[in-house]
Amino acid sequence: MHDLLVVGGGPGGVAAAAYGLHLGLDTLIISPDLGGKVNYHFELEGLPAIDTVHGSKLTQIFAAKIDLSSHLAQSVSAVEEIPGGFRVTPEQGEPQEGKTLVIATGAKPRRLYVPGEDKYWGRGLSYSALSHAPLFVGREVAVIGNDRRAQIAALELSRVASTVYFIVPRPQMLDPLLMERLTARGNTQLFQRWEVISVDGKEFVTGLSLQSGDGVIRELKLDGVFVELGLLANSDLVAHLVERDEQGRIKINHQACTSHPAIFAAGDVTDVHGEQVPIALGDGIKAALSASEYLVGQPEN
Repeated sequence: MHDLLVVGGGPGGVAAAAYGLHLGLDTLIISPDLGGKVNYHFELEGLPAIDTVHGSKLTQIFAAKIDLSSHLAQSVSAVEEIPGGFRVTPEQGEPQEGKTLVIATGAKPRRLYVPGEDKYWGRGLSYSALSHAPLFVGREVAVIGNDRRAQIAALELSRVASTVYFIVPRPQMLDPLLMERLTARGNTQLFQRWEVISVDGKEFVTGLSLQSGDGVIRELKLDGVFVELGLLANSDLVAHLVERDEQGRIKINHQACTSHPAIFAAGDVTDVHGEQVPIALGDGIKAALSASEYLVGQPEN
């Protein structure tokens, strides 16, 4: 039985596994790849493919410390508690057992599910204004979202973009003060209760097609599209083992501990504010430290 099993290979998981190995724990990380979102690059017309994710190089340094024998390149289909620990079942191969568990399975963005979304992801379409806004200085962009998260993204982009079209298909808990600030910027236009029907482009994004409630079609010419509909935490594997919030995120404390004494979590799957790589790296290290402290307190066997 391993000392530590890490499920998920994003920044939080990579940091937890690397630090677990550093602490001398028998550690295995189970994930199809190592790096998660830092492996993806964003392209924009007129600019080369670049790395805009802060902390990506540090993530790669941690990943380099994980030897092949400590990485099982598989997705996980099930996690169950057993006497003295946990059994993690990969989609292929033998189940793995560990005394402690770090969950770092990340989150996936809520999508539009319209034509062009898949084609232009990373080619003008982004799910993170915080990561990619600096690329759009002097350009025209759209932000799509229904709540305060989208408002903040629109405000961030209004600092650098020439024009921000704020598209709110189904308004939910919009902040009146933030809306006032957006309007005061002078370079924003609001499309409330308009639906996106397609993301348009050639090699890169060139626009959006919208439809109003009464059937009016409008086409916007754009350089970028930011989908800010929120995230879906990939936490179902351990829903029966740990406490989650109303959005499905795993609740952790300042030491990356969950409601289960032998399960720890890091990264976007948790309820920690800010889906940023440096935050996930730090929480991954804390998760490994907490797992090590837990093991020290257990009876020898």
